[in-house]
Amino acid sequence: MKYISLLFAALLILTACGKKTDPIPKESLENVQYPKSVIVKAQPEGFFIANNEKAFLIVEKADFVGSECSSYSRLKVLTPGEDFIDTDVQPDQAYVYKVTKKTIKYKLLSAPRLYPVVFSIPPVVQDIEVTQDDGAVILDVTPSSDFIRMDIYSGGKSIVQTGYTTAKAEQKDIVNNNVEISLMDSYGNRGERFPVSILPETKPEPLPEITGLTAVFIGGAARIVWDSVKGAASYETKVCNDVSCETITTAVPYAVYEKEFDNCIDITVNALNTKLRSTTASYRFCK
Repeated sequence: MKYISLLFAALLILTACGKKTDPIPKESLENVQYPKSVIVKAQPEGFFIANNEKAFLIVEKADFVGSECSSYSRLKVLTPGEDFIDTDVQPDQAYVYKVTKKTIKYKLLSAPRLYPVVFSIPPVVQDIEVTQDDGAVILDVTPSSDFIRMDIYSGGKSIVQTGYTTAKAEQKDIVNNNVEISLMDSYGNRGERFPVSILPETKPEPLPEITGLTAVFIGGAARIVWDSVKGAASYETKVCNDVSCETITTAVPYAVYEKEFDNCIDITVNALNTKLRSTTASYRFCK
């Protein structure tokens, strides 16, 4: 009886003091999935690598020459939210970064993710000229180096893609009058986005209507005059004798029609500048 009591006491001690192993929760196992929130991008100094996972990130790297990949060497273990720049790179050299997640509590490893890259200094916008034309915005960029694609972003999405240095965006697609321009080279490396503020297009005041249009017949020619128009750079006068018409362009509010006509001619005049044309003034002149 005493033996049984001692055995029961020992069992209680082992039960109370023995090391317990916490079960691995399902949430932790699900967290060890393929790394998705990782940034690997070229910068002028090297490759920028950022860990946006809620786990450690093991970063390894291998050189890629021809069709052969060298053995991987460990560069760094990044904590959640940490980043660094790998400056040990050469222009036009190919590399493969292998990143693996490691959970914080249970140290479980995910399947690795590979990032094949080629180093180059990404192209960026150095200068830009912006013009507007009837609801469209034309952007003409000066790049730092050759590129194969230009994206114009506004409101968080790409609204224009082109392979040229000049792009045309519709004003209606531009959110809050702001765009960002990104250039990509042949290796797929993108430079920092270049922000541009687009001022709302201001339409110039229309040219005033021509007044005082009249004509006189002197010395065998019709001499046509009208009042000067503020803002006009030139004037376009059209004279029609039946179906035969002649257009006369002058810099002053005066034109001479020297062709012969029998009785009457129809005259129209418009004031012009580089962007605007006034409403048409009409006058029928008879000898």
